[in-house]
Amino acid sequence: MKRSLQEVIELIIFGLIALVVGTGLLWVMGWLLGLIGIVFKFVAGIIWVLLRYILPVAIVAGIIFFIVRFFTGRNKKETVLASSPEVITVEPKPTVKEVSAPQEASASEVIESSENIQAEGSSEPKPSTDKTE
Repeated sequence: MKRSLQEVIELIIFGLIALVVGTGLLWVMGWLLGLIGIVFKFVAGIIWVLLRYILPVAIVAGIIFFIVRFFTGRNKKETVLASSPEVITVEPKPTVKEVSAPQEASASEVIESSENIQAEGSSEPKPSTDKTE
């Protein structure tokens, strides 16, 4: 396909514009990455200072904390043992009630025993069963 001289010149100019835009984008990206690099260096410096000075102090403080906790816990056990009297717990022994052989009971005895059980269980007065009106 034959191109005219104008089309060839337009293609060359568009190519040069694309190269300039691409170069400009690379230049801007370089500056942005450079600024991000400076921010990262600043953050890395802060982390380095923290690790360099605060971490050893934190380690020493932790060791002191655990030493004090160890001695405090040991003294607490000794004071509990020294101050508390011996406590002897005696469990009550269960009582065994011997039951005699079952006996024949009359109906009136069963009623009287059930009334006695009900009277012991409730504090309300039991109604009288007498019909003397």
